[in-house]
Amino acid sequence: MSENNAPHLPDDVYPAMRMRWMFVLVLVVSVLAGIAGGTYAMRFFLPGILSELITTLPLSNQVKRAVDAEVESPFLDMVRVTNSLVDARGVVVGSALSYTSDGWMVSQEDVVKRARKVRVSSELHAIDRAGVVTDPASGLSFFKIDISDVASPRVVDNARFDAGDRVFVVGQSNGVFEGRVSIPFGSLPTARDVYDAEVYHRVIVLDRIFPDALIGAPVFDIRGNVVGVLGVDAGYEQQNIVVPAHHFSASFKDVATEGSVLHPYVGARFGLSDATGVDLSVFKAGVELKGSSRLGIAAVRFGSPAWDAGLRDGDVVMRIDDHVVGIVKSFPELILQYNPGQVVKVVYVRNGEELETELTMGTK
Repeated sequence: MSENNAPHLPDDVYPAMRMRWMFVLVLVVSVLAGIAGGTYAMRFFLPGILSELITTLPLSNQVKRAVDAEVESPFLDMVRVTNSLVDARGVVVGSALSYTSDGWMVSQEDVVKRARKVRVSSELHAIDRAGVVTDPASGLSFFKIDISDVASPRVVDNARFDAGDRVFVVGQSNGVFEGRVSIPFGSLPTARDVYDAEVYHRVIVLDRIFPDALIGAPVFDIRGNVVGVLGVDAGYEQQNIVVPAHHFSASFKDVATEGSVLHPYVGARFGLSDATGVDLSVFKAGVELKGSSRLGIAAVRFGSPAWDAGLRDGDVVMRIDDHVVGIVKSFPELILQYNPGQVVKVVYVRNGEELETELTMGTK
């Protein structure tokens, strides 16, 4: 048996060479996977990322370009229903929502008071001061301009929001602005300790303040639906509020048919321990009819529909018809959905005993 004298590598070199080839193989696979993954990301995720970036770009770069080119844009429909309100000097004092195709507009009351004309596209239309109808419950004003065909939005009047949800406000010439919900439902009248059922309503509080030129502008959700109108309130410094769409969609029916806003009148007041940032937990066990000894106001006005129905100071209203007070809407919000003259069943608690009565809605 002859001895093999051929040159050969030491035995401990083979494992090292194998590791080196394994490293090269892993490196090649990683590079290929990175290329494939990058291609996938560019194809599926990049459009979404670009869409997110577009939401913060000014109108001059996006929407106006789409208008000039007559192509679709994610904000084109938003701009079509947003109009600038100007004063006698031509200065923009706020915005308005094109609510119907035949020229009805809605905006904040204070903005409409200062405005003299509304700019629709590039044309100015005079506001008939005598024809302005204001809803005292929401602080919004409605007016109609002489125009036959204007864009109208998709309005969602039952939108519910959580803290952190995104909303968008579009100005006719200011740009696209994004905000987030800070308080899903806050209390608008923050300085009062006694509230009228017929005028109280809640608002959405945002996490930032927008330019004054946007006050009264429509507020859109992430799907492009109108969910409210942008407003301000002294109780929320450095924060804007949104008046939810259901407050003005219900009122507009009276505006269009009666030329005024007729809210049902109950004549009952209730007290809250804290008016700022009110949430549904305040109403989870019903709402107590409560006046103010400091202001000398009774909870139930003598001769009011609530008085005639037998309700008295200290009663806790639990249900109106089949609606539980506080589960979805508060007592005054439930009242606002009825019409004057309607008869409702009210279930309330007095001295620990559950009682029931019928109440005929009045008007005021």
